[in-house]
This record gives sequence, C-alpha cells and structure tokens, in this order.
Amino acid sequence: MILERLDLGSVIEHVETLAAAREALRRGQYALVILDVQLPDGRGWDLADELLKTAPSTAVVICTAHGTPKQTVDARLSGVGYVEKFQSGSEKNPYGELAEALRLEIASALAGQRGTEERKLEVARDLELRCELTEREPAILELIAGGATHDEIAAETGIAKSTLNNALGPLFDKLEPIVRDRSLAGIALWISDHAHYLTIRERERRRREYRP
Repeated sequence: MILERLDLGSVIEHVETLAAAREALRRGQYALVILDVQLPDGRGWDLADELLKTAPSTAVVICTAHGTPKQTVDARLSGVGYVEKFQSGSEKNPYGELAEALRLEIASALAGQRGTEERKLEVARDLELRCELTEREPAILELIAGGATHDEIAAETGIAKSTLNNALGPLFDKLEPIVRDRSLAGIALWISDHAHYLTIRERERRRREYRP
C-alpha cells in the first residue's frame, strides 16, 4: 500500500466504502482523511464536503485517477488537497512520483488545518485595527471568531446575559461596513471565509516552494 511507503508515523485505517468511512469517523477523530473519487457506494467528493462543514480540524486529500482541471480548481478553492494517481497505459504520475506528490499534499493539508484557528485570530485582529475597537471589544470579537455562542461570550467576558446585546450592538455597528451580516454566525462565517482564503494562499506558496 502506497501510504506505508510514506512512513507517516501514524496509525493508518483503511476502508473501502463511504459507509465504512462515515462509521469510522463517527467512532473517532482523524487528523487526515484520504479519499478516492469513485467508491462503490458514492463519490469521495460528497464526504469531503461533509468533512469541511462538520470536521474542519480534519485535513482532507482527494487522490484520484479520474481527475479533471475543474476538479483541481474546485479542490484548491475548497481547501482540499488533490493528487492525481497513475493511470494505466500512460506515464502520468508514475508510482514513485505519486508517493512524493501525495506526501507533499498531505504535509500541506495538515499544515493548513493546524493553522486555521491562528488565521481566524489573525483576521479578527485585522478587523480590530480597521474598526478601532474599544478595550473590551477585541476579546468579544475573538470569541465570535472561535464560534462562541451568546452564553459562552457572557461567561468568558463576565458580561451579564441580560446586557450582552447592549455590548454587541456598538461592535456590530463598527463591523457593518465590512461584515454585512449583523449576527454572531454571520461574523464568524466572514472571519472563517477570510481565514480560509489565507490558508489557500499559504498552501499555494508552499506548493511553489516544493515544485522541482
């Protein structure tokens, strides 16, 4: 198995269907999921989309012999790693090159996922500077960036739940010219989207450095 050649230093679990993969993911957390596109009971892309939404701390790499230029672009934009396999009858990505390409894609995907929370804070702190927040508001914004609820913000900041909206109102007013959705979920999504953009830029920079 090609993954054994990569010497990842991790426990590898192999399954052959989407159903088995979903069951494994239900039982525990994984740092990395590598998916084929065509599986007996569905498409690897479907599980990749699910993981991006429900398990953002899990890195995802698609490895396929049925790649297209559009799939490559879609993968890059979504933050999914993407490697094309060797195809019988051609010289496309011979076995040794595939192992190396997969190793680099895995390293890039894992590094990108580890940096996601840091990038969210980076985006939140950029908003702090652009919106001239008060002394208390940056802490609230960083909690929002981390997906905190109203109750969690109140508990972390010591603001009474009954008066939290009074504290959030002026903050939302300052953010509105940049972040149009005046809600915790809307602000968190905006920060996450921009953090994701930074992650993609970092991955592309890393790929350029790796290119022989």
